[in-house]
Amino acid sequence: MPYAVELYFEAEATQKLRASSYRLTGFEQDMQPHVSLAVFETCQQEDIKHLLTAFARETSAFRLKFAAIGSFPGTEGVIFLAPVVSQDLLTLHQRFHRHLSLINQSSLAYYVPGQWVPHCTLAFGVPDENIAGLMQGFRLEPLFDEVQVTEIGLIKARPFADLFRIPLSG
Repeated sequence: MPYAVELYFEAEATQKLRASSYRLTGFEQDMQPHVSLAVFETCQQEDIKHLLTAFARETSAFRLKFAAIGSFPGTEGVIFLAPVVSQDLLTLHQRFHRHLSLINQSSLAYYVPGQWVPHCTLAFGVPDENIAGLMQGFRLEPLFDEVQVTEIGLIKARPFADLFRIPLSG
């Protein structure tokens, strides 16, 4: 089962994103709205927890602004919000991956610096014929706001399970 390190938002933004997703798709998503920093096939959870604890201590909570909606190619049927990709966000991502290398943990290729497409999934498993209409619906939702990123955590995917979360400093 894959694992992911994710950045989480304050409660108000999380509720707003979940409500819009439910209103448009008609079903509750298993996962919490987030931006993934890395995904692994396997990991040593205790090593990751120590790494995230140290990383969270040196990382302040920060604002992230969603500016676009998109869909990845392929058959997974993913629709997502894309944040403004600032130098600060790229630096945070690169710094995180340097920390990963210290514990000999590597991420799947889509999530390494230079390949990473930061995104917040709104829906997945959407049939191809529904992608365009659902994207239009999301475009009209009031989702293009700034959110406060407040936590970092590790999840196990399929089925989704929160393993732990750590508040960012400040």
